[in-house]
Order: sequence, then C-alpha cells, then structure tokens
Amino acid sequence: MQETCAVVILAGGEGRRLGNVDKALVMAAGQPLLAHSLARLRPQAQFIVLSANGAPARFAAFGLPVVADPVPDAGPLAGIAAAAAYCATRWPTLRALVTIPVDVPRPPPDLVERLAQPQTADIVVAEADGRRQWAVARWPLAAALALAEPVNAGLRRMEEAVQAVGYTTVSFAQADAFHNINTPDDLAQLERTLTQI
Repeated sequence: MQETCAVVILAGGEGRRLGNVDKALVMAAGQPLLAHSLARLRPQAQFIVLSANGAPARFAAFGLPVVADPVPDAGPLAGIAAAAAYCATRWPTLRALVTIPVDVPRPPPDLVERLAQPQTADIVVAEADGRRQWAVARWPLAAALALAEPVNAGLRRMEEAVQAVGYTTVSFAQADAFHNINTPDDLAQLERTLTQI
C-alpha cells in the first residue's frame, strides 16, 4: 500500500448523459459507483480524497474527506489543485497524487503501484488499448499544487495541463481497464459485468 501517495477520486462532473445525476451515487448491482471504486482503491492507498462539489454530507457513509472546487465550473483540474492543497496540509509526507474519475468504477488492482514505478518528475498517465487516460494519472504533488494559477487563468483541458508538465505512460493489458460510465448503455454493461463476477 502506498503511503507517500494519495488517491483523488474526481466526482465533480454533472452526469448529463445519465440524466444530470450525481455519478458517484449512481447505483450498479446494488451499490453506488463510488463504492465499487473504493473496493478497488482502498487496498492500494492509505489516503483517499473525494473531489466533489455540493453538500458533502451526501457522502458521509463513505468516510472520505470531501474537497470542493474553489473555482466554479472549472472542471477536474480545479479539483486536482484543491485536493493537492488539502493533502499537502493534512499529510505532509505525501509526494504525489493519483487521480481517477468516479465513473471508472473498476480500476486495476495494481493501478497505484504501477503508476508509482517510473522514477520520474513527470506526470505518469495510464494507457490501455492504445488510448491515454489523461484523468487517470500520477501527479507529483508540486505539479498538482502548481495547477491553481493556470486554472484561475482559464486552463480547463486535462491533456493540455499534462503535456505542459511533461508525461510518461504506463500501459495496462486489460483493454477495458478504464471503461467509464457515461450513458445508460454503459451502466447496463457494467451491471452485466458485475452480476457475472
């Protein structure tokens, strides 16, 4: 289990294609998406933070610190910057963050370990089936903290922010390792997968 790295679950999206729902709390096989994510992530990291806006009390049952974006409608980069500031204050030994969207409910069980392996000051981006997953990445804490200024200046694109810092990739063999839940069809497919396990 990683003790110098915190996981930040990005749950600030509006879930428009699922009917403007709170994706973290969308039910699949009897449990919210957030619960499925945590089942995979809790064994991997000692520290986990939820980046989410709105009333934090709705997540009380999960026992996670909830950090809101200081800049409204600024996207996941604002969430990463806010989570980095929180983590740096609460856990001074931290050196990095691993970010993952809440709508990726079945991340690989070795995600945090493998993203931590490259000895680099760059951001480490997960890749599967030839596609880079810009929001699934290991950020050096300093780089995540430094996002605050460009986000305040209008930076919104995750890929642009990662490329500005510099990055390397780690490939995962499972083609669907980072399949995310955006539509009712995606949710139905997840239900089928979970009930067959």
